[in-house]
Amino acid sequence: MTTLNPGTYQFQAIDTEYWSPIQYGSNDPLYVIAGKWVADDWCNFFVKKHAENSVTIQDKLGHYLSLIQYSTGGPYYLVASQKNHVDNWCIFYVSDGTVPNTINFQVHGNDNVYYLTVINADSRNYIEATNDSDPAWRNFSVTLINSD
Repeated sequence: MTTLNPGTYQFQAIDTEYWSPIQYGSNDPLYVIAGKWVADDWCNFFVKKHAENSVTIQDKLGHYLSLIQYSTGGPYYLVASQKNHVDNWCIFYVSDGTVPNTINFQVHGNDNVYYLTVINADSRNYIEATNDSDPAWRNFSVTLINSD
């Protein structure tokens, strides 16, 4: 399952909540969180092949998912950015998860490899890039909605 072919997908955390972009305040970015029990159109993401075992992911508006760090030493949040181009923070490397039928996403940046992980903060399941969290929360189930 290590490859994601081009298409439309839905991703779920191990607690079965779907990924979805959410904006909490008018000046906040569209954070991608694992926060919906029932999938809607916002839970659909478009995957494009970037290179071997790596992909880019876009939300329903065409925004590239990217990691953003808002303060030095702070977490790298997964957001639906306003980027219209791909940089290193928009490239996700796909590997098999440690739970059957799941995958992990890695991002290579600042000479480090980070795993996308669900982190609960402020009663929200943010998706962040980290290396020091419970590895179980790095596993994501994948549902193919449409293939390209």
